[in-house]
Amino acid sequence: MLSTSAVPSYSQVPTPTPRPVIERKVRELAKSDVENDISRRNDYAVKRYGKKSLGLKDEEILEIYDNEYTKLAEAKKNNLWEQLKPGTGWSVAIVLFFVLIFKDTLTEWVGSFFKAVGNQIYSKLSGIPLLRGVALKRYREELKEKYEKLKISFRPNKPLKLKDIYVPLKVTGTNDNELIDAFQAITKHRRLMVKGSPGSGKTMLLKHIALCYADGRWSSVFNKFPCIPILLELHRLSSSEKTLQEHLEDAFDRDGFPNAKHFVSESLDKGRLLLLFDGLDEVKSDWRERVVNEIKNLLDKYLKCPVIITCRTAVYRDEFHEVVEKTLEVAEFNDQQIREFLVPWKLDMPADKSVEQLIQTLHDRPRIMALARNPLMLTIIAYLYADTPVVLPHSRAEFYRKATDVLLEQWHQERNQFQGRDKKLILQHLALFFQDSANQQGQDRRSVDCRTVESEVKKILPDLNLPDCTRSILPEIVERNGLLLAIDAGERYQFAHLTLQEFFAASQLRENADGLISRFKADPDAWRETLKLWCGIAGDSTNLIREVRTLDPVVAFECLADVQKVDSTLADEIINSFKSQLGANNSEDIVNHAFASVAADERRRTDVFTFLKETLENTSETDARRKAAVNALEHPNKVSKSTGGVSLML
Repeated sequence: MLSTSAVPSYSQVPTPTPRPVIERKVRELAKSDVENDISRRNDYAVKRYGKKSLGLKDEEILEIYDNEYTKLAEAKKNNLWEQLKPGTGWSVAIVLFFVLIFKDTLTEWVGSFFKAVGNQIYSKLSGIPLLRGVALKRYREELKEKYEKLKISFRPNKPLKLKDIYVPLKVTGTNDNELIDAFQAITKHRRLMVKGSPGSGKTMLLKHIALCYADGRWSSVFNKFPCIPILLELHRLSSSEKTLQEHLEDAFDRDGFPNAKHFVSESLDKGRLLLLFDGLDEVKSDWRERVVNEIKNLLDKYLKCPVIITCRTAVYRDEFHEVVEKTLEVAEFNDQQIREFLVPWKLDMPADKSVEQLIQTLHDRPRIMALARNPLMLTIIAYLYADTPVVLPHSRAEFYRKATDVLLEQWHQERNQFQGRDKKLILQHLALFFQDSANQQGQDRRSVDCRTVESEVKKILPDLNLPDCTRSILPEIVERNGLLLAIDAGERYQFAHLTLQEFFAASQLRENADGLISRFKADPDAWRETLKLWCGIAGDSTNLIREVRTLDPVVAFECLADVQKVDSTLADEIINSFKSQLGANNSEDIVNHAFASVAADERRRTDVFTFLKETLENTSETDARRKAAVNALEHPNKVSKSTGGVSLML
């Protein structure tokens, strides 16, 4: 009997695996390989799962595996915790982890550490010849940082670039008519004494010299002058037992060149240091003789070494007459210098204002133009014009009133501890005291010692309902308002400009004409300008001018240029009385000056100018009178357009 059981056939095709299953298995293989750090096995994936599912090609298996492997491998790479597992360099991984998190902080710390170490090494070795170039490079960098910007006390947020704002000064030589450019004088004379009034630009000159060296302009400005400038403020020598040479070493140290002892000694001996000694007047009075002798001894020892010494004119006593080659006086700004000084302010001016407009405004206000010839006063004028809505007035008294109100009250009022009104009353009190102290102060009648000033401030504080705040209100006036200066190493105080002192004194005496007259009688020179400014403040100056006329007719004539109100009959009488004196012997200078001042005042310009013009054009007049008319019309304080096209050539 035949068996009917089936016999298996090996030629039968196996049942195919569904496609989703194969895809899953391929992905699981990729995952297993990534987790076990097995390198990519594309060929193995194809060999193992190829042809097990209908419609799934080898290329597709390869793509599925490769994509899954890449995705999982990237995810594992970005998983920091995976990198911290034992056996994977976990200690290094932890360090790398914290470096990644605190990268910026660590970079800054490491940089600061190495910088500090470098500075320590530099400070110890900077004096050796091998590092001389590095030391001088740092010195130049420090000087540039120090002097590049000119900070203004009442304009701290808008410093100006010194090289832009600075105008090379003109100085007068032995002949009063001789004007020399300051830079030319420096290259021509190796030892100079430079005098000047407060705010005339003496310190700015020395800072600009240092900046020229720092920013690489040395050879172009000071051709063939192979020296390294070192600026030393002489007030540092007050109450110091150090030698002058040690102070020079300290100056280098402050400006990035420590341990410069050998360099200073060698450079002095070879004449390679340009010594810039600033502010002899800043030295304490009881140390001044010692400081002068130290400077003389140093210059005598190092004969090749050039030097420039500065001092206020009022307190210079010709101490260095036999040491310097020439003593120069800083001259007032001319019109071109005023223009050059104002150009850098252009960027801060609103759209409806310009430098040209300000120049024209000053020419239309010759009394203000006269003030603008001092750099300090020009700075105040530029600030008022560029940064405030103030319209520059024609009279000096009105200008000072507006300027001081702005500086005392409007400037950062929210940051001031004290009211502008209180500070103004203190300044008025001090100004009158300074003026009354003229006889005791001699030529330097402008400054008073700090203890006396503090005592005077204490006297007035109760009247202002203020506690004893002397030690805080004086610094605010000095540091924030710029109207009072601490000088002589803080030993004395003075007003920023003499005319500011005279204005505040006039304001203090506004209701006391008799007190002003009595002071003028006692010391006409000290009170002349104060008297004229008083006429610009008072309501009616008729009685005062009438009395002044009996004491000094010329001063009464000059008062007409500032007066706010005066009887017209009296004014005409005074003007007419001087018409006959124009060109007379022994009166030319003062009368010309008076005529020029009154002609410059817009209220009386017509009458006086017409007289001067007619005198000039009248060929029957004497040459002396016609020349005097020319001099009056050409006076620096005249209105620039006042000649009206009339030829001034005789």
